Amino acid sequence: MKNDSNIRLFIILLFFLFLFPIMLDHYDTNQKVSSPINNSPAIAEYQQTTYVRELLSPSVFTIEARLFASEKNAEKPFFCSSGYGTAFIVNEKGYFVTNNHVIDPASKQTACLEGMAKTKNVPISSLFGIRFEIKYYLTDFQKNTFPVIIFKTFPEKDIAVLKFAGEDSAKKWKPAEFRSGSPSVVNGKAISIKNSLTMPLIIPDEPIMIMGTPLELPFTLVKGMLGNGVFQNGKETFIHYIAPNNSGNSGGPVISLLDFKIIGMATIVKMDNKNISEQAGAVPFWEIIKALRTIEMK
Repeated sequence: MKNDSNIRLFIILLFFLFLFPIMLDHYDTNQKVSSPINNSPAIAEYQQTTYVRELLSPSVFTIEARLFASEKNAEKPFFCSSGYGTAFIVNEKGYFVTNNHVIDPASKQTACLEGMAKTKNVPISSLFGIRFEIKYYLTDFQKNTFPVIIFKTFPEKDIAVLKFAGEDSAKKWKPAEFRSGSPSVVNGKAISIKNSLTMPLIIPDEPIMIMGTPLELPFTLVKGMLGNGVFQNGKETFIHYIAPNNSGNSGGPVISLLDFKIIGMATIVKMDNKNISEQAGAVPFWEIIKALRTIEMK
């Protein structure tokens, strides 16, 4: 009996010395359990979107084009309408780029005359010596609004360069950072989308984001992807992308989610193709850089 007691005592000691600590460790109530929320792809995507917003917000602006019409000898101009788009800053001297069609007022002049005649309750034919005027304003992410003027336009590229017209310094904003490189061109067409490092300038299916002002909602981000390269419209080249392209996004930067560099400017291309009237595309970054290099920005 005494031997049996000793054996039982030995087993109990063995349990407390070796097995019990292992059980405590296994059932530790303070042990951290990995939450499926922390590993959720949606969380990672949200964090990526937040990073892009913080990166682009100091560079992107809502552009408002205010159209006025004045009759000859009128005391004050008649306010017609406002059009909205997006622009982004390209250097610390206060130069911005947007689409040329964003600042082009021609399409709104007829509607302006109709509104003016309706307000005055007179036929359009009675309006005399009408003079149109457009004033441009940019609003930054801190809701500061300031005037800009048109510096240079490139209608065939759908590029417009605007200049800061205020007295304040433009250094408080962050110029957009473009991807580097340029395509090989033969007969005016981009045929090889490669740079000097043999790294693709644009990559099929490359994930992108666009910051714009759809429905007058500033600094809205939409996500998409590049198509399978570039497409031609007449002599001009545009980057094909697949993403929601609402009114107001025009002029917004298209940023790659691979290197977080600007690869183009969102636009709506008026196609020469009889079967397709409009196509979402991006003015390539190399075309924007080329346009900027042709003008002297003081």
